[in-house]
Amino acid sequence: MSFRRPSASLLPRASSSAPRARLRCFTNQAPAYPLHVPVNAFQRTLLAAGSAVMSLYDTSRHDMVAVLSETTAGPFMPGLRRKMLDTPSGRAILRDRPRITEESLDLEKMRKMEKGTFGRAYVDWLARNKVTPDTRDPVSLSCLLHKCFQSLGFSSLHCGKGLNILRSLLKVRYMDDPELAYIMQRYRESHDFYHVLLGFGVSLPAELVVKWFELANFNLPVAFLSSVFGPLRMETGARHRLMETYGTWALKCGGSAQCLIGVYWEKEWEKDINVLRDELGIYRPPMPFKEWRARERQMKGVEEPPAAAPVP
Repeated sequence: MSFRRPSASLLPRASSSAPRARLRCFTNQAPAYPLHVPVNAFQRTLLAAGSAVMSLYDTSRHDMVAVLSETTAGPFMPGLRRKMLDTPSGRAILRDRPRITEESLDLEKMRKMEKGTFGRAYVDWLARNKVTPDTRDPVSLSCLLHKCFQSLGFSSLHCGKGLNILRSLLKVRYMDDPELAYIMQRYRESHDFYHVLLGFGVSLPAELVVKWFELANFNLPVAFLSSVFGPLRMETGARHRLMETYGTWALKCGGSAQCLIGVYWEKEWEKDINVLRDELGIYRPPMPFKEWRARERQMKGVEEPPAAAPVP
């Protein structure tokens, strides 16, 4: 049996669009904004699963927590955008796209504000918990990394470049819509303000209470995962006491309060913090967290057996 090559009239005509169509089938979409990493559904699932495991294994991996929040929040972000569009302040934020960083905030000016103002309460909270607007680590991440780079013999120029690269890893990268990516960045950068308004520090129990509030206020999966798995890292008795004291309050307060994603924080610095709480619908917890922590330390001291006397 012989085969004949089809005549030219039976072959599909070559066109300039055919190669482009084939390329689109085998290449990823173009980045929609700086640092954007387009991923398909399978890759997104792998990233979400991997970051969830690493976040639970090592809670200091803020980069993994960031990836987890981005890869699981996609279906929920349009709802937050609608809430922002429903308020004048939310629409202004989407128009102006302000950032909350050490460079964008005038922390020195806030330190000179009257006590009781939101801005003064914020800088006092930063100093008390030894954190900065750019990091949630107990020691400034920038200073720590700079010292590490210098100890390795890198010049100041290379230190600066290295820090910029590492900081970029905490920026939103895995959300396809640029506006939703900004909303996620805004949510991430505003997290400390929730601590200030609720009156909690940065310890594990304090973070859990704030996450319970966020779960009810934002309905994001990363807050749910933190709320469910985070308490497992606590001692059983302390975990139960924390939930009994603050669990119901945090969920009710977060659910009834105004959605905080639409608050233009930069315009609220000089407002009395208690007035701001009232406007947002945030009411005081049943017990100041400092008092709860003191009680826990006292109970721990009672429960622990006395240390054995040293052998002579």
